[in-house]
This record gives sequence, structure tokens and C-alpha cells, in this order.
Amino acid sequence: EPFRREIKKIFPSEELKELPFDHPIYNSHYTFPSGLPKIHEHDSKPPQGFGIYSKGRLCLYYAYETNISDGWADTQEHQDPPEKRDESFRMGTNIIVYSLMNWSLADSCTIQKEELRRQNIDTQKISGITDGTEQ
Repeated sequence: EPFRREIKKIFPSEELKELPFDHPIYNSHYTFPSGLPKIHEHDSKPPQGFGIYSKGRLCLYYAYETNISDGWADTQEHQDPPEKRDESFRMGTNIIVYSLMNWSLADSCTIQKEELRRQNIDTQKISGITDGTEQ
């Protein structure tokens, strides 16, 4: 599958792992007891949510066998019922809420510092980029 091949280039040492139905992304605001909802029926396969973790935190979420953005499209495009449109917006809200609740400035700054170090830029000379370890 093209997506998995391309993601492997970005995360060569990581594997996509299926998220269990009780993962917080399915309950961060709205409750999805059966995990990722099936928004638009392309086939009879069940929807699955996969993730890649970095330092113990979910950094990539991949919806397989469903596309929640189908529910965000004009209602005439897929002729999905209003309940499916609502589910797609609720799941999208969960992803955003989960992301915001699990984001940290320290992690963001650490990532920035690591990239700057790779480019041989002295982070001590750049104000505002700190991970809290400098004195």
C-alpha cells in the first residue's frame, strides 16, 4: 500500500500499530466504544485506526478502511446519511482534542533544537528555544 511505503521512509524503525478501542483518541471528547467509525462504505471491511509512537507518545494517526473526511464533504458527494456526517465531525473533534491535550511546548522545542543541531546551528545563541534543561 502506498501510504505505508511512504511512511516507512519517514519512520524507518517504527511500525504502525493498531490502536485498541479503549485508546484515549476514541474518548477524548466524544465516545466511540467500537473505535474508529465507518463513515463511507467502500467495502465491507471494518475500519481500523493505526498509530506510530515516538518516545511513548502517539505522533501519527492513520485511519484505514474509512475516511472521516468523506463526511466533511458536501452531502451530495457521497450521499451519506446525516448521522455519518455527525460521526465524522465528532471523530475529527476527538483527533483535534487528543492532539491538543497531548502536545507539549517542551517536546516542540526539543524537536526544533534537534533539527537545528542536525544543521550545525548553535542553539545556545538562539533565544526562545529551550526544552527547560538550560540554566
